[in-house]
Amino acid sequence: QYTMRSMGFAREMFQKAIEIDPNFARAYAGLADTESAIAQWHEPAHEAAADAASRKALELAPDLAEAHASRGFVLSVSGDYQAAGEQFEQALALDPTQYESLYLYGRARFAEGELEQAAELWRRAHEALPDEFQAATLRVGALTGVGLHDEAKAANAIAMEAIDRRLALNPDDLRALSLGGCVAHHAGREADGRAMIERVLELAPTDGGVLHNVTCYYSNIGDVEKAIEMLERAMAVMGTIYRDWVDHDSGFDNIRDDPRFKALVEKMPQRPE
Repeated sequence: QYTMRSMGFAREMFQKAIEIDPNFARAYAGLADTESAIAQWHEPAHEAAADAASRKALELAPDLAEAHASRGFVLSVSGDYQAAGEQFEQALALDPTQYESLYLYGRARFAEGELEQAAELWRRAHEALPDEFQAATLRVGALTGVGLHDEAKAANAIAMEAIDRRLALNPDDLRALSLGGCVAHHAGREADGRAMIERVLELAPTDGGVLHNVTCYYSNIGDVEKAIEMLERAMAVMGTIYRDWVDHDSGFDNIRDDPRFKALVEKMPQRPE
């Protein structure tokens, strides 16, 4: 769900799994992924916990794809994309269709600015787990960012179908709703996109991750004032936003020239080159 509340629940469950079985490598890998996501989007201080959990996962199971993927995620959050890539490549050598490896590697490549590689990894991730919608949706933005508009249109159709399936099963899935607004807009389903965004704001009006995606929706439909308002609200909640991601996200393109956006971006920490 990528909300702070859901990540808090996930962390508790992984920690409980570790209490039950201290040698459960996958639980450490899951804990590392959760701590990395929290560090990336909400509280950077969680990097240390993510680092420790990923190291423990590898110590317990050096041949586990998920352990290498989690280590790659930790390294990408810290800005060491070269070392992260090496870990992700090891993960995929162990299991070429492991979803988290493909999905998280794509996120790292996207943040690094390697959008075509991110799009390809997300294509493979969706093929590996056809019921998922996140990789399918993020792939649209990556393709758009490199000007592959025909491919992006086809990818958007796949993402729309995946989101429709998820919302049919769970109409209040926050992640599907917040990502679905832009997908529906690009599909020409303006009323559906607006309804998704209104619903997710009703359900989670103060969650930074939700507000990030809502910002992209309003930017995409050309409502600059609302987009800036949502970005300001997101930063008020989170204190900052993951700058590496924002710099490459085409969802912000319609507001990049706005002085208020530029001022907000200047407040976002940037990894050293």
